[in-house]
Amino acid sequence: MKETADGLKEANGLKEKEDLKGNPASGQDLDVEEAIRILQDVSPDRKTFEIVLNHAEAVRKVAVRIADAINRNSGSTGAHADMKTVKIGALLHDIGRFRHPPGPGSVLHGIAGAEMLRGIAERETDAKRKAALEKYARIAERHLGAGITKEDIEEQNLPLPKKDYLPETLEEKIIAYADNLIAGTEEKDFDYVVRRFRKELNEKVVERFVRLHNELSALMKKQ
Repeated sequence: MKETADGLKEANGLKEKEDLKGNPASGQDLDVEEAIRILQDVSPDRKTFEIVLNHAEAVRKVAVRIADAINRNSGSTGAHADMKTVKIGALLHDIGRFRHPPGPGSVLHGIAGAEMLRGIAERETDAKRKAALEKYARIAERHLGAGITKEDIEEQNLPLPKKDYLPETLEEKIIAYADNLIAGTEEKDFDYVVRRFRKELNEKVVERFVRLHNELSALMKKQ
């Protein structure tokens, strides 16, 4: 997809200029403009790009809200989320949707996204840039539901390598949780997600999601 990021970025309300100051050659982390450009470069067409970006932006808003609440309470809990990682990770979490859209094979979009980001990292020469892309690759491969375990893969015969894909860092957990709250671009509540998981998946997935909800809620709650 050859269109420039600037017009589409503005059309989607992405005007956080504090995130647009990075220099790609400087060894800094990715910024919003670069993340959007990565999505554009791998998107097959504008419509698909906008679907993925609009969903990612909705996830980002929720994730930033959660991270901000956790950080404001860090004096009590000691927990602190890296806001830039949350913002960029949320934008890139569904990059694998360009290979595996919703439908058959959808479960593969997490590892596909990680593969795509690691492929970009292989072309980087700067160690810090490689590390940043690996960080976002991990977010992409671990964001489905509240994580997928090796046991899930074996029991459900999922077409994934047999290993755990569980969110581990605070930023990974925030983005996985926020993604569950967004259906398309619409924010849903905790009860909605529990009902959906109970209907579409199984009780173990529900329990894992509830644990993630309780963990993040405790970090946000004023002591």
